[in-house]
Amino acid sequence: MIASLHGEVISKTLTSGVIECGGVGYEFLATATTLAELPLGERGLVLTSMVIGEKSVTLYGFAHDSERTMFSQLQSVQGLGPKLALACLNTYSPSEIAVAVANEDKKTLQKIPGVGARMAAKMTAVLDGKLTEYIDATQAQPCQSAPAVSGSATVIAALVQLGFAEDAAEQAAGVAEERDPSADTGAKLRQALQYLGKR
Repeated sequence: MIASLHGEVISKTLTSGVIECGGVGYEFLATATTLAELPLGERGLVLTSMVIGEKSVTLYGFAHDSERTMFSQLQSVQGLGPKLALACLNTYSPSEIAVAVANEDKKTLQKIPGVGARMAAKMTAVLDGKLTEYIDATQAQPCQSAPAVSGSATVIAALVQLGFAEDAAEQAAGVAEERDPSADTGAKLRQALQYLGKR
């Protein structure tokens, strides 16, 4: 079982990265926020979850342990596989998912690509009472899944690093700032990516 990767980040796309460890490049799927935190051409660290399917073995990478544990807990919902679990984390932070489940906020959960009314109902039913640790952690301190530095400049830099043109990144960051000025950098980055995805 591969639990983490630590080495040079040799490649990044909008959905995956490659880290070289001991001369071997390991590809992993990850959220945009995780990939934005990894410096291309420099050493980076990701925590990983290895999913073994019938025809493939896939690594999923996470910047923080809270994301990796949420990734596993989400898959306890029948019909919610690793790809959809990653989509959940690409849309919301672990704390935001936990709050939505605790409040039985199905409309919020349905904003996740691939989550319909039935899946949202399953998520609130199966995960009810199991995600309180994320809510408590959020109330005690800032969400650990977000980058430490806030601000539009950080969002723009992350989008450019992910391959977007600087003018498009600036526009998306501006839209995210207008929608929720008090949001942390991770939330603003997700908003910006959602905006760019609809263009």
